[in-house]
Amino acid sequence: MIAFAHGMPNNAPPVLHSSAKGWKPLFINRSTLAVDQHFPGADVETLAERAREKLKIRAAKAFLEDPAKRRWIETMLVLTALGDGARSAVAASARTHLALNDVEQILVFTEVAHWTTKGFALTPLGRHELTRLKLRRFRHIVLPTEEQPYYYPTQLRAR
Repeated sequence: MIAFAHGMPNNAPPVLHSSAKGWKPLFINRSTLAVDQHFPGADVETLAERAREKLKIRAAKAFLEDPAKRRWIETMLVLTALGDGARSAVAASARTHLALNDVEQILVFTEVAHWTTKGFALTPLGRHELTRLKLRRFRHIVLPTEEQPYYYPTQLRAR
């Protein structure tokens, strides 16, 4: 879709330029002159803060990536401890039996990932991650046994 400086093409979808049924179009009468009101100018500090936040989250994702998946398991243990009421690094360390330095490092990560607050309370995103973990835990692999072997069709039927 293209909008030129002088206006929009006449075959643009009406949802972009029509004001029927009380709709507020982005391009009034296919004119692009009033578009600036919908797209405010870039605030350099806001953009810089968003970039810093994205880079912190990218670094946090890199924190979890290890071949043995040990960090992810330890992070889920700490989240579970926080969900059970631990409100300090010492309490989470006691509940998870992890070293205090490891728990403090994980708590910094969970705050960057927006899973916890500064007061070590779970955020909705952190609770969602724990719910996802619980759903993964209940999966079980069905392997064939002598009583229940895999089913293989013996014939094909045409209808």
